[in-house]
Amino acid sequence: MSARDRTTGVVGLSTSDEPVHACAVASVADLRHQPRIHGLYRLPNFYCAPTFEEPVVPRRRPVFFRRTFQPGIGSLLGLPIAICAVGLAPRFYRLAAPYISTDESFSWRMTQCAPWEMLERVGRDGHAPLHFLLLRGWTGVWGDSTAAMRSLSVVLGVASVGMVYCLVYEAIRHANAVSDEKAAARDRNGPTAAHWGAALAAVAAAVHPLQVIAGRTARMYSLGVLLAALSAWLLLRALRARRPWRWWGAYGVVAALFCYTHHFAFFTLFAQALYVVGLAAYGLRGDGDQRRREQARTAGAGLLLAGGLALALYSPWLPVLRHQAAEV
Repeated sequence: MSARDRTTGVVGLSTSDEPVHACAVASVADLRHQPRIHGLYRLPNFYCAPTFEEPVVPRRRPVFFRRTFQPGIGSLLGLPIAICAVGLAPRFYRLAAPYISTDESFSWRMTQCAPWEMLERVGRDGHAPLHFLLLRGWTGVWGDSTAAMRSLSVVLGVASVGMVYCLVYEAIRHANAVSDEKAAARDRNGPTAAHWGAALAAVAAAVHPLQVIAGRTARMYSLGVLLAALSAWLLLRALRARRPWRWWGAYGVVAALFCYTHHFAFFTLFAQALYVVGLAAYGLRGDGDQRRREQARTAGAGLLLAGGLALALYSPWLPVLRHQAAEV
């Protein structure tokens, strides 16, 4: 082969019309415009067989599409933000309506009390104190009008929609055992099935009538939904993390705040603890491998750490809770 043949990609040349074993191969740019016969390229007076595969040129999308719908972190953040915006509209509809319920009137009366007096009256009435403390600080900044009081629940309700999105996305990843590195690599290509599943759950939380009503009422329900979703998300993160102790600590703090919000939080936290105990028991079974056993021991120790931290933070309210249980 001559030097010119090596630079142009020509292997051989035949001027006959019969197929040859060593034939001329033109450049790929020239071959694209030639007809093909039985897998061979037809050039004037000879046949050529390509010595390498022809590169596939990807179709280029329109410029507007490339700039607007480019996959990445922007498109992934836009999905939950759009759903939260959808959930914001029904919660703000006629938020300043002058009529209030009996429960909302109790919340308003608590905001007019001093903090220690509020804690005493809330304890006698059988409630948990966190929402009333937050509402008192909120009305101190924005006023105690009907719209101002309910707007705290609106903010917490919209935040709970975003938290539901994060929880379902983490739950799907946990079920499929997808690591953070693999998830980040997949996220660079745009929304995945986990994102669409999380979006479906977030839409349900955004427009469900019960969630909308709770998210526009001056009560503790929207805060309870937010803390329930946040505690479940932190639990899944703690079970998956390589260094889980900070996640278990955060879970313990959120669990205590959840108990300070509503007494029904104990049922949710008990179910979460049962889930961890079940995973630990499954990992410690006789035919489990060493890695699964180590994860089970870590999960059990983390649950004890989080439970002890939550109990320590909630212990000042335990005498009040005992008195409330005796009254009920």
